[in-house]
Amino acid sequence: MQLIILKSFKDVKNFLNSVLRAADNNKRALGFLPKSAYHDSALQGKLWIAIEPESQKYLGHLMFGGKYPTLSIRQLFAERLMPFLDFGG
Repeated sequence: MQLIILKSFKDVKNFLNSVLRAADNNKRALGFLPKSAYHDSALQGKLWIAIEPESQKYLGHLMFGGKYPTLSIRQLFAERLMPFLDFGG
């Protein structure tokens, strides 16, 4: 399976609703953050989105913070990937 990592706000903004939906559906694992935290992180280039290239399906996200030389991961989320795996059989 191939995936693309979107990093710029121009690209990430199109998937913010998918990130918010994943966060809402997984509050117990991810904790609560206000919607503005995702938007602000995207504006700062600190919210990266993984998508499947052909279908443009949201696969997950990484939200991070910190300043050089320290990086902190605030959220890491991956959708279940089994339907997308292709073992060439």
